[in-house]
Amino acid sequence: MSTFRLPRQRDALSGFADDFATWCEAADVPPAVATRFQIAFDELLTNAISHGAASPEPLLVQLRADAGRLEAEIVDAGPPFDPLAQAAPDTTLALDEREPGGLGLLLVRELIDEVHWHHDGARNHLRLAHPLSDAPATTG
Repeated sequence: MSTFRLPRQRDALSGFADDFATWCEAADVPPAVATRFQIAFDELLTNAISHGAASPEPLLVQLRADAGRLEAEIVDAGPPFDPLAQAAPDTTLALDEREPGGLGLLLVRELIDEVHWHHDGARNHLRLAHPLSDAPATTG
């Protein structure tokens, strides 16, 4: 498993994107799967930096590619916050009738086959997993 530490600053995301691309190449992750995760990371890490609890601890991203799957875990110090418990946006409404927010997580659920959250008493853990075969997301 590889672990990346990201300062809680938006400008850290571009460096992580480069590191993730390099890691994916070394781990033989197909480009289509890497792109799915890169989009998900951009959304989830931006949200953690913008809306997460103020903490001196960096965000952690742990990666593993084996058994035909790419697995990732984002670890964020702070009080419990389950992004998966948030109501899905009503995409049938016109844009000017919708409440802001929620579309990014909807996109993550569409892109990634498995998304799970738990809190260990000190940190939020958001786990992502998707087949390396790049099968369409089925469970979100």
